Amino acid sequence: MDERLLPERRFEAAAESFVRARPPYPAELVAAIARRAGLGPGAPVLDVAAGAGALTEPLLAAGLAVTAAEPNAEMAGRLRSRLPTVPILTERAEELGVAAGSAELITIANGLHWVEPTRAYAEFARVLSPGGHVAVVWQLPDLADERQAHLWEELRLIHGDTPPYRGPAPGEPAGWSEPLRTVDRWEIRHRHRIPRRLLGDYISSWSGIANLPVAERAELIEEVGSRWKGEEIGLPFVITVELGRRD
Repeated sequence: MDERLLPERRFEAAAESFVRARPPYPAELVAAIARRAGLGPGAPVLDVAAGAGALTEPLLAAGLAVTAAEPNAEMAGRLRSRLPTVPILTERAEELGVAAGSAELITIANGLHWVEPTRAYAEFARVLSPGGHVAVVWQLPDLADERQAHLWEELRLIHGDTPPYRGPAPGEPAGWSEPLRTVDRWEIRHRHRIPRRLLGDYISSWSGIANLPVAERAELIEEVGSRWKGEEIGLPFVITVELGRRD
């Protein structure tokens, strides 16, 4: 397998586009997670598969004590530039280099599909304190919008019948094993607006497209992008959260 397509390297080609064009996570998302998980100010949180810090930033702004884990050097570098005070680990979710019982909350946003569930869930259970929580967040295109649905179908065709996921497909339930269990689920719908000049970045921020050969990628970006009109593009998204608890 091409090493560039390993989960920890898939976003090397997409990092710039990801940072420029992907939607941020709204503050209401973090507020809801903290409330439902019973977190107080300064609670220790480990943001796994943190990328460039899209969820790390609002977690920090909410007054939580955040450590980020991001194995991809490109993404970790952007996170470090963006949030220089946040400790950053380079370990993958399956081998987190932190002490047992050291986190009250683990978050993983748009990243659970890249981890090997059996090993990662065992590691989450080790790292969480008793009664601690893990929040799986998916921010995905709203497929009720025909243009977002078309983009998602193109991604499905790129991945074929055997997507490169190690874990649950995007949006699917986590499927915990003991001592983790699901205690809550909810959705947030919102619209991310970008100038038209960033539409190509948004389309190529999905790793399946970013890693296509140059000519094929350009052709796909032009075809998908032609469906959006106007100088400002409204991209509808659905955020789903599955909150697990360590018994």
